[in-house]
Amino acid sequence: MKLNLHNQQSRVSLKTGNLRKLIRSLASRIAADSGLAPWSELAVVFTDDRDIVPVNTACFGKAEPTDVISQPYAPQPGGGSESGGEVIVNVERALSLGGAGKHGEHELALYLAHGLHHLAGALDHTPAQRRRMLRQEQAWLRAAAREGLLNNLWRAARRRRRT
Repeated sequence: MKLNLHNQQSRVSLKTGNLRKLIRSLASRIAADSGLAPWSELAVVFTDDRDIVPVNTACFGKAEPTDVISQPYAPQPGGGSESGGEVIVNVERALSLGGAGKHGEHELALYLAHGLHHLAGALDHTPAQRRRMLRQEQAWLRAAAREGLLNNLWRAARRRRRT
């Protein structure tokens, strides 16, 4: 799987090597559990509240920040059945809800799992669907934690400059 990471936020310094390992592990588990072929290409964009709003507005008509947005890519004509997608993750939201330590990193990992789960076709339109998704995502994160993949996803939060 070709994996592209794009960091568009400046609240924390991301450890991209550790994030790559986590994303690859989650993608592999999700594909296996969903009965899907692994994605051929995946782009993960790390952003903040301000920059996720226009995406949320364009995709869902909601002019407000959100935690994660997923967009699947259709297979390329003549390129077989391989698919891919984009996951846009709000690091600022993970930091504000979980803090700068392990809880914030776990929140970020949960957003990644949730976004990838949506790429695999999971829906969360009803409370029952949301509960089912969260149970599965927590199981994937427990497995990732056993492999040591939920630690050191970012360096300490940077102080925000006043302008």
